Amino acid sequence: MIINLVLRSSWILTLSPEIFKVILKKFGRAELYIAFVGFLEMLRRCIWNFFRMETEHINNINNLKAV
Repeated sequence: MIINLVLRSSWILTLSPEIFKVILKKFGRAELYIAFVGFLEMLRRCIWNFFRMETEHINNINNLKAV
């Protein structure tokens, strides 16, 4: 999915010191940017956990498992 690529890319930007300096020049506050990127990473993980659980549920129903 495209949203996964975008959210992963935003998180990776915090790992590169050179790109992080450029972002700080635009936004100014590092704490705010890191908190926002952390929130986006949590959102990305929630989305993928939902898809994993849904897939597991569908597989269990198809195999007639109770658990």
